[in-house]
Amino acid sequence: MNGIDHYKRAEKLLADAHEPSIVQSVTGEVLSYKHGNEERAHMIHTAHVHALLANSAATADATAFRRALAQANGMELPTRTPAPKPTANLLDDEDM
Repeated sequence: MNGIDHYKRAEKLLADAHEPSIVQSVTGEVLSYKHGNEERAHMIHTAHVHALLANSAATADATAFRRALAQANGMELPTRTPAPKPTANLLDDEDM
C-alpha cells in the first residue's frame, strides 16, 4: 500500500463510520448509525492509523524526490549540523 492508498482507505473508513442508517427524524437528523459505537470507534482509530501512514509515505516520498532532484542536477544535499548539546549546569555560579 502506498501513501495514496492509505489516504483513500482513511477517507473510506471515516465515511463508513459516519454513515447513517435508515432511521432519521422528520427533520433529517440522524437518530442512529449503521455501525455500533464500538465498531465506529474502531473504524475511526483505523482511519487515523492509515492517515498517519499516508503522512509518513508522503514525507518519505518528498525526501526521496529531493535526493533524486539533487542528484539529477549534480548537487549534494546539504548536511544537517547537529544541534549543540545542552550543558549540565545551565546557571552560572554567580546566579545562585
